Amino acid sequence: MKKTFIICLIAIVAVIIIVIVKTQFKLEGKYNLPTNPSNPYLPLWERIPDAEPRIFPDPDTGEERVYVYGSHDASDHTRYCGYRYVVWSAPLTDMSDWRYEGQAFHRDWLTGVINEKGVPHEVHPSESLYAPDVVYNPVTKKYYMYAFTAMERDGAGVLKLLYGGDGTARMFVGESTRPAGPFNDKITFCKAGWHDDGTPISKENPPANFTGNMYTGNNPQHLGGFDPGVLVDVVEKDSKGNPTKVRTYLFWGFTWPYAVELEEDMVTLKPGTMKAGDAIIGASMAPINGPGRFFEASSIRKINDTYVFVYARSGPIVDDVEGAPNAFSQLGYGTSKNPLGPFEYKGIIVDNRGEWLRGDDIPYGMSGNVFDWRQDNTHGNMVKVKDQWFILYHRSTGGAGGVAPGVNNRMGSHRQATADAIDVYYVGDELFIKRAQTTSQGFGINGLDPYKEHDAGIVCHGIPIGNVIIDTRNFVESQWVNRNILPKLEGMDWNPLRIHINNTMNTRVGYRYFNFGKGVSAQKNLALVLTMKEEEIANGITVNVYAADARENYGDKEGRHYLIGSTKLTGNTNLRKVEIPVTQNLDQLKGMKSIYIEFSSPTSFESTSLTARGQAICDINKIQFALN
Repeated sequence: MKKTFIICLIAIVAVIIIVIVKTQFKLEGKYNLPTNPSNPYLPLWERIPDAEPRIFPDPDTGEERVYVYGSHDASDHTRYCGYRYVVWSAPLTDMSDWRYEGQAFHRDWLTGVINEKGVPHEVHPSESLYAPDVVYNPVTKKYYMYAFTAMERDGAGVLKLLYGGDGTARMFVGESTRPAGPFNDKITFCKAGWHDDGTPISKENPPANFTGNMYTGNNPQHLGGFDPGVLVDVVEKDSKGNPTKVRTYLFWGFTWPYAVELEEDMVTLKPGTMKAGDAIIGASMAPINGPGRFFEASSIRKINDTYVFVYARSGPIVDDVEGAPNAFSQLGYGTSKNPLGPFEYKGIIVDNRGEWLRGDDIPYGMSGNVFDWRQDNTHGNMVKVKDQWFILYHRSTGGAGGVAPGVNNRMGSHRQATADAIDVYYVGDELFIKRAQTTSQGFGINGLDPYKEHDAGIVCHGIPIGNVIIDTRNFVESQWVNRNILPKLEGMDWNPLRIHINNTMNTRVGYRYFNFGKGVSAQKNLALVLTMKEEEIANGITVNVYAADARENYGDKEGRHYLIGSTKLTGNTNLRKVEIPVTQNLDQLKGMKSIYIEFSSPTSFESTSLTARGQAICDINKIQFALN
């Protein structure tokens, strides 16, 4: 009996040791291809922009997982960034197997928490939660969520007194023993952006012994900790390699960056360590003068001995593409050997507008700066899954879609979480990041399987073609009934890509990339199958399908789009599968290909009434190639 007990005890200890080892060391090795990759990588109805990816062990199994933290564009909120944070995670072994972890924080939990002025916080009905970050401290063995809260003004989505000092905009820190929270074990307001007496930091009222320069405009721009980004840097380990001391750094800011070291409590600002402006970003990243043009979305990582500062850029592109419009939609980066900088601007990681189309790539009838997705803000950072790096960011899917002229259709509450592969490389000891292409693959890196059924909403290219008179785009539109609250309420497999003939001539959507391998046998019949509903107005519209060779790099000219099949819509309003025979250029369908679907109206633009312009012609739910 005693021998049996000892054997059992040894087995238990062995399991504990395995779990401990898993929690301390990241899994290495070759990246596993996901079983069902897609972009957006979460369900199409879910909206988690501002993604901060972190690799943590599952507290119940020890399995390494990627946890995604971001704001929440929920259906019970009229604008972006809702009242709660929710968390999703996926195992490193299959980055398409996403699991809903539940609610991590709710703004009502701030009620009664003592704020920077020493008084209990009162939650305002319009108060929202903006982009958060989460880190793990291996010394305290706790997870810390850093987040920013602010009121809206008149329901317009503008942060109330964002540049003022009435205390309506502030950062807080929530603690948890689990990576998905809830982060309410302890909640503390952080004085980022504030003096100890509760007055705001500004050019006129700067902190003592800070380095750099404060914002020189009409508003102090302290923002109370807007868009926090946090780094826990292990600086000491014991003889077994266990961390015994860390240093923690906090970044934040809107149009002007701030950074500071935190005390061991992970909340208190360490006196004399605050930096601002050019002390962090240097001349190369200055908001006004340099190509880096810091705007918002501070996010910080450490790769080997290099600190990487990722952020959203603003202003015209002066280092990338001459003549291209403002870069509000880009994530840029800078590097430094010091955790608080100054960081040297290195380039752009991703642009959520997609590819800049040039030459023959510009659709017929369009000119100037043409990108293949609508512009909007972005926020995110990198994660290394085994030996493959990815950049996580978000894209806008608009408000109401292809609307009539004069309707302002911006981001609303429709931002989706997206990801694409990147390469991190060195020239000597200097770190660089190869710019990502925006694709439909998400965490896939070898192309989508054309013979699997995919959500049509993973489209990454959507532009009107012809005589464009309004700035609208086709987009992924979900049904907004009980959306974004709890997955168990969904029970719905209808998340269509709604196609609008924006100018009543042509509209085109595209997917990068499908991998056709060694090609299609001449003895097989190939068809593109669309699961869709048509509107009666679609009767007579021609659907053409084109293929193009994959680009090697962002910005490469894509080359000739060759026709592979076509059909005509009939205006059938029933949900059905429409087969488009692929009968042309079959010998070209090898390897990685972009696929474009063009909807061409037989009606001329001039002869169509104003009310008909921009009408939806069909909803597409699924897309798949089929061999017979």
